[in-house]
Amino acid sequence: IKVGKLEGLTCAVKTKQREDYLLFTKPYLSMPLAIITRIDNKNITDLSSLKNKTVSVNKSSYLYEWLTLNHPEIKIIPAISNKDALEKVVFGKADAYIGNVAVANYIIKHFFLTNLTIVSQLKGMNTNVCIAVTKKEPLLLSIIQKSLDAITPQERDQIINKWYKKSIQEKNLFTQKEKEWIKKHPTIRFVSSPHWAPFEFIDENGNYKGIASSYLKLLSQKTGITFQLIKTQTWEEGLQQAKERKADMFVCAKETADRQKYMNFSKPYLNYSVVMVTKSDKPFLDDISALYGKKVAMIRGFAVTEYLRKNHSQIIPVYVNNISEALQKVAQEDAYAFVSMLPAASYHINKDGFFNLKISGKIDYKLHLAMALRNDWDPTGIAIINKVLTNITEQEKQMIYNKWVAITFEKRVDLTIIWEILAAAFFILLGTLYWNRKLKKEIIERRKIEHELKTQKDQLEKIFLTVPMPILIVERDTGIILFANPYAIETYKFKKEKLIGNNIKTLLVEAHHRENILKATNEEGILINYETLHKTGDGSIIEILLSVIPIEYNGVKANLGVTTDITKLKEIQHKLEIETKKAQSAAKAKSEFLSNMSHEIRTPMNAILGFTEILAKEIQDPGQLSYIKTIQNAGNTLLMLINDILDLSKIEAGKLQIQKNAANITSIIEEIGTIFSITARKKGLDIIVDIQKDLPSGLVIDTVRVRQILLNLVGNAVKFTEQGYIKISAYTENIQEHLSKVDLILSVEDTGRGIPQDQLHSIFEAFEQVKDQDVKQFGGTGLGLSISSKLSNMMGGKLTVSSTEGKGSIFTLKLFNVDISSVAQDVQEQTRQTHKIIFEKSTILVVDDIQNNRELLINSFKETQIDVITANNGKEALEKFKEFHPDLILMDIRMPIMDGYEAAQEIKKTSNVPIIALTASVMQDEYERIKRENFDGYLRKPVLQEELFYMLSQFLPYQKISTEQNKNQKVPFSLSPKAKSQLEHLLRDLKDTIIPLYKKVQKSNSLSDAKFFAKNLRNFIKQYELNSLKDYEKELSSSIDSFNIIKMETLFLDFEKFIDFIKKASK
Repeated sequence: IKVGKLEGLTCAVKTKQREDYLLFTKPYLSMPLAIITRIDNKNITDLSSLKNKTVSVNKSSYLYEWLTLNHPEIKIIPAISNKDALEKVVFGKADAYIGNVAVANYIIKHFFLTNLTIVSQLKGMNTNVCIAVTKKEPLLLSIIQKSLDAITPQERDQIINKWYKKSIQEKNLFTQKEKEWIKKHPTIRFVSSPHWAPFEFIDENGNYKGIASSYLKLLSQKTGITFQLIKTQTWEEGLQQAKERKADMFVCAKETADRQKYMNFSKPYLNYSVVMVTKSDKPFLDDISALYGKKVAMIRGFAVTEYLRKNHSQIIPVYVNNISEALQKVAQEDAYAFVSMLPAASYHINKDGFFNLKISGKIDYKLHLAMALRNDWDPTGIAIINKVLTNITEQEKQMIYNKWVAITFEKRVDLTIIWEILAAAFFILLGTLYWNRKLKKEIIERRKIEHELKTQKDQLEKIFLTVPMPILIVERDTGIILFANPYAIETYKFKKEKLIGNNIKTLLVEAHHRENILKATNEEGILINYETLHKTGDGSIIEILLSVIPIEYNGVKANLGVTTDITKLKEIQHKLEIETKKAQSAAKAKSEFLSNMSHEIRTPMNAILGFTEILAKEIQDPGQLSYIKTIQNAGNTLLMLINDILDLSKIEAGKLQIQKNAANITSIIEEIGTIFSITARKKGLDIIVDIQKDLPSGLVIDTVRVRQILLNLVGNAVKFTEQGYIKISAYTENIQEHLSKVDLILSVEDTGRGIPQDQLHSIFEAFEQVKDQDVKQFGGTGLGLSISSKLSNMMGGKLTVSSTEGKGSIFTLKLFNVDISSVAQDVQEQTRQTHKIIFEKSTILVVDDIQNNRELLINSFKETQIDVITANNGKEALEKFKEFHPDLILMDIRMPIMDGYEAAQEIKKTSNVPIIALTASVMQDEYERIKRENFDGYLRKPVLQEELFYMLSQFLPYQKISTEQNKNQKVPFSLSPKAKSQLEHLLRDLKDTIIPLYKKVQKSNSLSDAKFFAKNLRNFIKQYELNSLKDYEKELSSSIDSFNIIKMETLFLDFEKFIDFIKKASK
């Protein structure tokens, strides 16, 4: 183009250098760039891992300039084309290739570069392809651009499907399961019919050829599997090899009932008619019945032979080994006809010069040829073959057929008479020369074989003598030791002359082991890792791991044994078992201690949280309610802190279980914010919540563990931040809509003191804290982050941290493949909250040895029609049960005199009354026992009234009353007289002050901004006497103070309606 020989380029990328002399159309195609390496190169995963590596790039591509300029750390190897660049990677001249995905896929497919794979796409980088013309032709550019604009989306899709998507689909042809099968079967052994051209045959160089070989080559190219030929003299011998599992595969065979016993077949890929071949002077044959009573040549083991024998027994068989023999029999009239597939018959008649033969007719039978794999393998292999065969195009099939069948054979001249004359004259001379050359060749070959055998024997003896393991060779029949290497002599502590020639029985502690070894090698052909005891020359006993294979040694049948002294290993193993039992015993004792400790702490917490819940229902003031809610959340937090040590113990013991359920992430974050809002407010910190707008309302996670992790992360952020903000974010990635799965990302960002880079690697280890941290000021055990990291791993996720000292930290929890709940999590909660349970008249028995717990339950039922009877222990409970016959029993588990298990067992002997267990235990084993033994349900302390009523509603009669009545009624909005008189000022203040503050809150999600907005709104309402907005402002301020995120969002959306109403009312 620069010298004026061309006017333009059809495929060009726009760069600053090229704009000096070219004009570009708008990009008509955008394709991603990718890094491609060999399959076996696991070190390269992205652009950063190419540092100091060699990368091949098309020198004429814009990528060559870009990589050279922007990535000097990469060693660029220029190539003359993309194909040349990819081949440099194939043959190890470069570590990787960078280029267009579509171009690379096309070259990989069409040039069978099967050892290459795409490891990464370059994010944000695409090849934007344009048509370019010289700057001298602006009119031409305009014409081309208009032509490109005229291409419809449908036409564009057809083009892309033809040239790009198909190559991508072929690249991703196999499923993960199929890829794993291919990896497990890198080499497959196959047998063939050696004389069945053009379908399959072995040529003069011993190579596998024919139609089937071309299909097998395609299969190898598309899967990467190596196919190894097991050579046989006949097809019948190949069948036997497959039956004995010495071969794994047929490449070209008919599926028959007998072969189905040991092979699985693919779908047929070759389908041909079967014809009858006779001499040229014979009449044409209408059907197979014309051959009844006549001799017909049949090849042993062929499916056609099996078909004729089974369905046309009137035919007289003449058995041969291959097609050439069969045609020879017909030509010499030793057989009347030969029945074969059409291509095979035509091929051999022409190739072998049987010009006195013809195809006389076809029979009503077709041969369907398929591939087959041994049937003791996973059928995934057959699925792979079928998939490859299905993806072979008709064009490829025709090319294969033309290659092997559409062959022009030069007609052979009939030189019979000439050869008869020459044979008579030179027979003796030729015979003499032949035998001399043959004998000479045989002598040379024999000497060569003898030399190779001697070399192999010498090498084998050197290996036996030098390998650092005891080796013995023992005569099979007598047990005499024929050979022992130096390591065997050292291990068994015998002199060489005393060990060799001795009987193996002298080494055995138990003589029956010799019979076991002989039996195993006779039946299996090998014995691996057999444990036994041997005696040594000094009288000691050693434990031996023995492997044996039968061999022939100096003409004698023998067993070669390789032994390993595992005496010390067994001693270590025994000590390890003892220490493991001790560790398990100690772990059990620790778990029991922690369980008891938890029980003692949870018992008073039951009363604290229970009475707080009752108090919350009696207080109406929103501010005081928010304080009570904070007390409740803090109480629950205290319980979680108690659980930290228990969790660490259970994680270490492998007993902690992840229990997933539908959860609302927004509600969890709202609760976390409520807990820490007062502390953050005192420190002057801003809590910012950033939740993805379309975050699914129901995600299936372990709510308890996610809340535990967030509590720890936010608690640390508040603790170590003196000014600025704490930001809690929630969003999703990698949305898989067809599977209803997402990756959930929760992050906690702060502007605190940060963590030094050299301490980041150990921040998640148990009892680790930042060095130079003031323990008196900040406190803590160093367990929180360790437990959080372990919990995230158990949930199939990952907890990471990035931090800059003096600027702050970001902790990110990423949970992979989280299920999206089909029903929003808060639906059930709303249902339970919007309906009040009213129990009908009934009696319950409360059994607990702690007075506070009994009083809490009595108060819980104070406003109901339920009568409560109490008992201090299990024995007293039995007496009260017999006296009052309650409708339901709430039973504590651990009590003096008689515990809950015993009491429940006695009651259930005579009654089916529902018994609900009350337990302060945290051990999963105890829950399982409760489910099994005489209990109809259980509640874990501290017991909240809502959970208690919900449990009892499953056993006692009740009614539901809606609590939603009049909840959503709104006071109608109107402008006051003062507002109307100062309308111009009101609209100006609204535009200049209130609306900007509102937009700022919407953008920042900052609690401080929300408070400032509420304050200004309060003054605005007061100034213009907008009384109909007072309730709105109070509700908004209350939701901000109590950190009620959902309510805040709803109220802010309502404010937009007020703005519109004010504007409309002003007109």
